[in-house]
Amino acid sequence: MLGCRRCGAPTTSGRIGYFLAVQGNELDELFVYISDDLFYDPSLKHASANPAVHRVESDCRNYKDATSDQQRNCIVNQYWVLLTRAKNKVTIFCKDNKLNDEFNQKVKIFGY
Repeated sequence: MLGCRRCGAPTTSGRIGYFLAVQGNELDELFVYISDDLFYDPSLKHASANPAVHRVESDCRNYKDATSDQQRNCIVNQYWVLLTRAKNKVTIFCKDNKLNDEFNQKVKIFGY
């Protein structure tokens, strides 16, 4: 996998693609794994977040008095940072099959 080792930034908690480590850097290729902290909610027709399973040290999880929308936006923003670091290719792995299907549908709109 590509990530922090290639851009020279230190790895954090054993995560090669930790968003703070790649922020401001561009990589040729990037692999992003979306875990249980982001899933597709069919009733809302968009991704929802589960801060309880997000990284323990994350500000998204530890917001005091944060609404669920603020926590969701924080988690989505962290993934956005990762997803916009590649120059040539991004490969996305989603643990949630419905979210994976949603990504596939959106990518087809853009002709990929």
